[in-house]
This record gives sequence, structure tokens and C-alpha cells, in this order.
Amino acid sequence: MSQEEVKNVKFSYSKKEENAVYALKGISFVIEKGEFVSVVGRNGCGKSTLAKLLNGLFEPSSGKVTVCGYDTKNEDTIFEIRKRAGMVFQNPDNQMVATIVEDDIAFGPENLGVPPEEIEIRVASALDTVGMSEYRHATASKLSGGQKQRIAIAGVLSMEPEILIFDEATSMLDPKGRGEVMSVAKKLNAQGITVINITHNMDEVVMGDRVLALNDGQLVFDGTPKELFKDVEILKRAKLDLPPVAKFRNMLIERGIKVSEDILQSNELVEEIWQLLK
Repeated sequence: MSQEEVKNVKFSYSKKEENAVYALKGISFVIEKGEFVSVVGRNGCGKSTLAKLLNGLFEPSSGKVTVCGYDTKNEDTIFEIRKRAGMVFQNPDNQMVATIVEDDIAFGPENLGVPPEEIEIRVASALDTVGMSEYRHATASKLSGGQKQRIAIAGVLSMEPEILIFDEATSMLDPKGRGEVMSVAKKLNAQGITVINITHNMDEVVMGDRVLALNDGQLVFDGTPKELFKDVEILKRAKLDLPPVAKFRNMLIERGIKVSEDILQSNELVEEIWQLLK
């Protein structure tokens, strides 16, 4: 069952055709329920534009975007789309709407008209899911960047979305904060939520089931992380780098150490080296 469908989509920030410079140039793909999809590409390739199209913040200049069967151009159903496709943005401070954590998380369901007793349940559940229950009564501004992003995720979860879109949500965080957020993303995906991670971090890409690579507003790759990092021509075309583990793997291979060319994650590499040492 598809949850997101992008069909021949073009997007320009100018409404006048004669001035149109397209950020996206006729891309098409389908995302199925329960997938973990990474969207990658260099700055200016159209990643963040695509993110905003995927939950109806933007409308395509031409083509069609559907979310859970709803056309994002249909104003009568945009509310349904926003309920189903939640987004976590780059700067956690820009997503806070209340001083106290629990009030911030309750904001979304309150605006959806959810009864107070149900909001109480949702806030507790969302905090537990992101591992932040002990911070329920904390002042949001005093949290670390990673903790703030986890609260932002909890705020989205309290609206019970089917799709979670990360728009470079870890780019302003330190390694610990990035790890916290991506750990939550994997946990939610394992629970059945579709995750779309817009990122430039190659370590995050290997965590997904599938990768969409953009270059100059065009979709240049759609496949698995292992397929992407084996395709030298696509990596060059999209101006993408290898993840650190893959670089280290290649260095070992160049020095005659026989490890698998498919390795992309550190635990896989450690296990293979351990087997070689036995």
C-alpha cells in the first residue's frame, strides 16, 4: 500500500512561468507503508523543497503529490494530510511553542480537538516512546539539542501520524544528539511508522531500507544503500561521499585484507574483522 506518491512533479518558487527556475524538475516515485527512506543530495538539489511537498506545506507547480490517497492540492483534505504526515525540522528551537515540555507536546492534539483525557494518554505515550518521560515537567529551553528534537518528535507523535518526515532534523546536532534522534526514528519505523529522512549525513543513509538521490532537481537514483555506494558514477553525478565505514572498508581491501564490499555499518565491519582474527 503506497502512502506517498510523487508523479511528474515540478516545483518553482516563482509563480510566473517566464521567471520560473525549477527546484524540482519532473520527479516521480512511490513510498510504501512502513518503509524507511533516505533522501540525499548536495545543498540546493531540492531535498528540503521535496520534504515540504510531501506533507502539503508546498503545492507542486505541476504534477501530483498524494499522501495516504489525498491530493495535496485539494484544500478540503489538507487537514487530513497534516494529521497523517508529521514533520520534524532542522532547528529544534523553532519548533517549540510552549515553555513546559508536556504543554508543547499537547499543543498538536489540542488543536485537533482531542479530548483532554485522551491528550493526557497521548502525551505520556509519546514521551515514553522517545525516552523523555522524566522531562515531562521540564523547561524546554533548558534541554540539549538532541533532547529538544526528541520532544519535537514526541509532539508529532501525539497527533498519531502514519508518516514521519525528518527535514535535516539532525544537521544542527552533535554526534550524541544525532544518535538519539536516529535511534528514535528506527524504533518508530520498527513499530510501523513510515520514515522519510531528508539528510546529507551518509551514516544516516545506511540506516534506511531505500535511498532516493537528487541532483539539480532530478531524481538520479532509487535503490538500496548498498546499491548506491557501489555505483561510482551515481556518487560522482550526485556529488555524494561514501560513509566513513565504507571508506575504512575500502582502505582495508586496498591493503589486501579480505572484507566484504557490502559492509556499510560499523558493527558489520567489527564482526568481519573479528572473524578474520580467529
